[in-house]
Amino acid sequence: MTVATTKTARPLVALAAAATASLALSACATEGPVVLSADQLTEALLTAGDIPVDGGAVIDVTSEEAAAITAEHMSLTDAELDGADEACRAAFDEVYPADGLTANTATGTYEAEDESTMTVTLSSFHERPEVDLGERYQRIGQACDGQTLLGDTGVGAVFYGLASDDAHGFIMRSAGAAGGAGESGPFETTVLVEQRDNHLIEVVGQDMSEEQAVDVLHTQADKLARAIEQA
Repeated sequence: MTVATTKTARPLVALAAAATASLALSACATEGPVVLSADQLTEALLTAGDIPVDGGAVIDVTSEEAAAITAEHMSLTDAELDGADEACRAAFDEVYPADGLTANTATGTYEAEDESTMTVTLSSFHERPEVDLGERYQRIGQACDGQTLLGDTGVGAVFYGLASDDAHGFIMRSAGAAGGAGESGPFETTVLVEQRDNHLIEVVGQDMSEEQAVDVLHTQADKLARAIEQA
């Protein structure tokens, strides 16, 4: 048997170390996504001091473990889609996959000094979605742009795409042409999302500007990113 000399042993040790490192990297590459619990997501929600709007206050916080998010989460009834063309209808039906997704979630409801309100929902999917949910939400604004949908109350809403390129989503504004603004008066709702790997941030702002909603989205996305790093 030939025994390796010191001169030949060193390269062998280096090769062994490199092989070990390679195996470790391969193992990391095949690990599943970081899944935050509902409690961790709740901790990652914006607080009153975090919200980038004047006089922001937390009204309510809810959370759920292993929530089933199916295609019905965004799909609308025929009555609600009255006035929409086929492309717009398909955009709503195709946001989430037919077999659904499982996610831990946390939702915060907030009110600003000017009485505008918003909800922020954080979702941590148990598996990486095979679709880009941001693009799916964006498609609603693009496919339904300028179309009036009646909604389940019969109050019309006109859908628009976003003016900003810094987020994905759409805007709904009350439409007098489809039954008026209703007893609650005119409204404007901005829906924004940002997907980061297996996590989704959704901001729904009521009577707040698109710019304000985008600021909230980015602030929340940064705080969630820190929570993921610490998990």
